[in-house]
Amino acid sequence: MENLIDQFLFHLEIEKGRARKTIENYARDLGKFLNYCKKHKCNLKKFSRQDAQDFITTISRQINNRSTARCLSAIKGFFKFLEKEKLIETNPFSRIKTPRFGKPLPKTVSLIKINNILDIIPDTHRGQRDRAMIELLYATGLRVSELVSLKVTSLNFENNLLLTLGKGSKERFVPFGRSARKAIMTYLETSRNFFIKKYPDSPWLFPGRKGQHFSRQGFWKILNCYGKKAGINTKITPHSLRHSFATHILRNGGDIRTVQAMLGHEDLSTTQIYTKLANKDIVSAHQKFHPRN
Repeated sequence: MENLIDQFLFHLEIEKGRARKTIENYARDLGKFLNYCKKHKCNLKKFSRQDAQDFITTISRQINNRSTARCLSAIKGFFKFLEKEKLIETNPFSRIKTPRFGKPLPKTVSLIKINNILDIIPDTHRGQRDRAMIELLYATGLRVSELVSLKVTSLNFENNLLLTLGKGSKERFVPFGRSARKAIMTYLETSRNFFIKKYPDSPWLFPGRKGQHFSRQGFWKILNCYGKKAGINTKITPHSLRHSFATHILRNGGDIRTVQAMLGHEDLSTTQIYTKLANKDIVSAHQKFHPRN
């Protein structure tokens, strides 16, 4: 079964172009299924619908509904793959219903708290870099992995746009406003060279150690540290800034499909957790409604 799981994950990566994080989650969930099958000496070709139901019952006692749903999604995909490859005759998971769970509201950071964080950042090389990263993240709603993976050539200052590579290796353009532009220009003109002394050919907008791009963990620690210094009791994460970006635009009259495009959501229902509003142009909406433009 290990080989079949490896083949399925390879299929997701190469043929489906799924993101690395998605594949890691699938591998983890399929590992739970593999352990269950080993413990109960299950045979894939003889795996029945009752076996499938027994597995879901067992796993749901160990993890919450959201995790169970994600695990079931991975297993359903795996069995569809086996069925397509004619390795099994019937799919025992085809009629198994996904557990229902309420979507939690996204945690956001108020504009006042964001401004409080920005106000305490010192005017040093590291401070200018940190300010540029935080301003850009809040201005664009990028995922932290997208932020740290930006190259200098990813930015178009003429149109205040950046090009990012999102989930599934899909490119999208995202606008940024005047505040982010000012912070980035200051950083590029006075501080970036400080971080690339040993690696002058580094292409990354925010270089880290040994010429690599800045790490996600490193940025999370920096952001959390500024939050504490600003006297904010709640945890501030890169993803909470992404949620704040979307929520603040929508609260000020922005369009749900505009936000969907900027966040890089394939399905509108993913974005609808924020709100529903009328359509408007992506760039003009950002310039008009983002609170730091």
